[in-house]
Order: sequence, then C-alpha cells, then structure tokens
Amino acid sequence: MNWILFLCCSVAFINPFMASSVNVAIIEIEKSLHTTSILTSWVITSYILSTAAILPIGAKLADIYGKRKIFIIGILLFAIASLIGGISENFTIFILSRITQGIAGALFLSTQSAILIDVFPKKKRGKVLGINTAFVYTGLSTGPFLGGIIISKYGWNAIFSITASVCFIVAIVSYYKLKFDDIKTAKTLYFNEFIYYPLFITLFIYSVSNITVSYSPIILIISFLFLYVFIGIQKKSEEPVIKINLFKENLIFGFSSLSALINYSATTALTFFLNLYIQSILKYDPQKSGKILLIQPVIMALISPFAGKLSDIKEPQIIASIGMLLTTVSLFITSFINLNSNINMIIIILVIAGIGFGLFSSPNTNAIMSSVERKNYAMASSIVATMRVLGQALSMAISSIILSLYMKDIKLSENPYMLVKTIKYSFYIFSSISFLGIFFSLMRGKMHKK
Repeated sequence: MNWILFLCCSVAFINPFMASSVNVAIIEIEKSLHTTSILTSWVITSYILSTAAILPIGAKLADIYGKRKIFIIGILLFAIASLIGGISENFTIFILSRITQGIAGALFLSTQSAILIDVFPKKKRGKVLGINTAFVYTGLSTGPFLGGIIISKYGWNAIFSITASVCFIVAIVSYYKLKFDDIKTAKTLYFNEFIYYPLFITLFIYSVSNITVSYSPIILIISFLFLYVFIGIQKKSEEPVIKINLFKENLIFGFSSLSALINYSATTALTFFLNLYIQSILKYDPQKSGKILLIQPVIMALISPFAGKLSDIKEPQIIASIGMLLTTVSLFITSFINLNSNINMIIIILVIAGIGFGLFSSPNTNAIMSSVERKNYAMASSIVATMRVLGQALSMAISSIILSLYMKDIKLSENPYMLVKTIKYSFYIFSSISFLGIFFSLMRGKMHKK
C-alpha cells in the first residue's frame, strides 16, 4: 500500500510541477522557438484543452482495460511527450507534444484517486487523499521556484528532460509495484461518446477563455449543442462515459461536484489579481511577488492531510463548508484592496485562502469518491479533475470580462486606480459565488451514516 501511495503522490506532484514550471519558461520558449506571444499562449492552452477533453474518456478506458494499465500508459506517454517537447526545435512539434502531454495527464489524473480509493480502507480514504492533495500543492508551489533555477542554469528544455526521466522511472516502478485487485466494469467505448464530449469541452473552454472576442458567444452556443447531444447519448447508453443520473440521484456526489466547480470558479483568479497588484502597485519584482504568492499553496499543502484525515471521522459536509466560508472571507477582504493597502493585507488574504482551500479540497474529494460504488471510482476521479479545469476556465473568463470593461486597452502600469477598481468589482462577484457555494456544500448531506 505504501508503494501505491508513493506512486500516486509522485504523479500528483509531477503534473502541477510541470504546469507551473512551464509558466515560468514561457518567455524563454518564445525566444527559442521564434514564435509570437499570441501563439505562445497555446503552450498553456493546448495542454489544458487536451487534458479536459480526455478526462472522462480516460476513466472509461480505465473501466475497460483496468486502472493500473491506463495509469502506467499515461505516465509512459507523458514521459515520451516530455522528451519530445524538450528536444523540439519546431513550434508545431512542440505544441503537438504539449497536446500529447495533456492526453497523457488525463489518463493518470482520471485514475490516481480511483486507485487510492480502491486500495485503502474506508477509514483511511480521507487521510490518503489529503496526502495526495498535499503533493499537488507542493508541486504547484515548488514549480516556479525550482523551474526558475533549472531554466537559469540549464535552459527551458531541461524542465522537460528532467520530467521525462522522472516519469520513466515512475512508470517502471509502477509496472513492478502497482499491484491490486483491479476490476474491469465496461466493455466498449463508442465513437459517439469519444467525439461529442471532447468537442463540447474544447469549444466551451476556448469560448470562455476568449469571452471578449465577438464570435465567442456563437462558439459557446455550439459547445452547448454538443453537450446536449452527449447527454442524450449518455442517458441511453448501457455503459455511459458519465452517468448523468448520478448527479441527480446521489446528492452527495452531485452537490460535492457542484461545490468543487463553484470553489474553483471563485478562487482561481485570486493569485492572478494579487500578482498584478503586488507588481503594478506595490512595485515588487516578479521574483519577490512569486515568493509571497507561495504562501497560499504552502499552507494548502500543510492543511490538506489534516483535513483529509479529519473527514474520515467528521462529516466532509461540515469541514468543506467551513473551508468555503474561510475562502469567501478571504475573497471578500480582497474586494477592499485600495491604492494604500500594504503587503500585510495581501499576506492575510493568502493565509486565510490557503487554510480555507486546504480544508475544502481533500474532504470534498473524499465525499465525491466515497459516495459512489466501486465500479464508478474512475468516473468519479475524472469528475473531480474536470470540475477543477472547468472552474479555472470560468474564473479566468469572469476576470477577462471585468478587465475588458474597466481596463480596455489601458496598460496596467499606467492606471493603478482602474486596476484597483477592477479588483474591487471582480471580488464582489467571486465572494458572492463562493458564498453561494457554502449552501450547496451544506446541502450534500451526511457521508458517515450511523
């Protein structure tokens, strides 16, 4: 069991570490591959889109071929894609490697939580999910720092080469050490299941990410048409990719999933806006700003194992709701930032947000995963990851709309007053969304039946 936890935590660390390291490497990649800033944005976008599009498909493949096999294939494919990305001298090949990384990431993201839930007894699920979540936040927080050191000493390619090496090792160890009773609960993946969901998610995320562009509403409508068709197919299918009725019939699963979507929608933009404030108004350099913003993920990494373990004893309904309440408080405080605010206020916001999200994340995941039957573990695992990606996209879409309304073509450094005004109204909205989420979190019902 310790080997299984170690392998799942390794993957939990690698994925966010890679993502946050690449964010730091963007400028170097742009220079090295001789591309434009608009095209460079696809370094991030291509990975997010491909991951989100394949997550439920990965879960269905795990039900057909087994979670162990899909987990190992995902890590191995991620290693190969990272290796190709690291040696790429052509931007098109590099983007194709990022898309492949996203697909590979979806394969192990849709199985890692399912494996942990499958292997560990019910009384330890919250604890192991909390530890796993802590590794996610550790990867997220160390990525910019370690990535910056690697880039400055060895170049951006080294991030991909090192990641590839680690993934190859994890894949080999997984082949020999990842042993458990792996049941297969499905037989076939139909083409219409494979095509409609990826089309919906790709068009949806693209449209909300470019919400201020004139044709975005049309793309958004088309995406919902694909979703409508997909839902219709799933309701009739004997082996659906996503069991739509589960959201309605299982209150814990439905409201916990909705709570995750709301929480990510409300919180993702926090570090984005605080980073803008710290650099544009407080005039801190990027390195110092990055160190300050580390406070939130570090606290989240420390709190998550404790919160997860607590959710094995106490109701996730209560723990996660307290977490959302603290998150709401941090978002509401952010709306009071003005031109005279100091760094202490920023630190207080990050500390409260870190505690809040740390209390929410692992208990909420425990509630989702423990509320379904064993045959649905992989699907539930993919839903957890999908809610995160969709929430992040919605959060940045709201940010883009408000920035376009108040900042328009004004440079951030030229009009600090408008930036503060943008932050104010953005966090009125985000804190309201988060406050609403508390009620959905409480409505999920009790997991521990007496």
